[in-house]
Amino acid sequence: MLEVESRIGTTLEEDYKAYYLDGRWGQKRLANRWGVARGQIFGALRGGRRNWVEMLDLPAKGNRNDAKRSDDKAKGCEICGATDVNLEGAHWIAARDGGSTRKDNILKLCPNCHTRLDQLEDAATTKRAREILLMRAAESLLNSTSAREEHFQRRFFELCACIIERKHREA
Repeated sequence: MLEVESRIGTTLEEDYKAYYLDGRWGQKRLANRWGVARGQIFGALRGGRRNWVEMLDLPAKGNRNDAKRSDDKAKGCEICGATDVNLEGAHWIAARDGGSTRKDNILKLCPNCHTRLDQLEDAATTKRAREILLMRAAESLLNSTSAREEHFQRRFFELCACIIERKHREA
């Protein structure tokens, strides 16, 4: 692993977070970047050997535990702050229109705000949802180790344009 890190110029932890957890890359694409078999990073190895994700104790993609879920409810609806209801995952770009289930497209909303957002009946709800998603995109860029790379910046600006225009983003 150290040999590959020196060749690529970054650590697996940084790439794993930027491209796999926060980005749109899958396991195979990340493994190809590292020039190793997917199983070396993610899979079960023979002889009781651990893969790189296990050795580095990296989090699983999409793994949300119960503590995180209760923390989301405690924070409340992202628009109105209501904490006395079950929150729903509201798509900014509808799934039927190609919207993803990634955090850059999902808001945790109470049923009332979710309905207002889906029906576009309340300009203030729509405006606040747009602000939240743009802030997430900006935070993601600032927290990224690859924020200075041109292709990452282009993806960031494309994401922002899609949020503003509320349209499907091509991968």
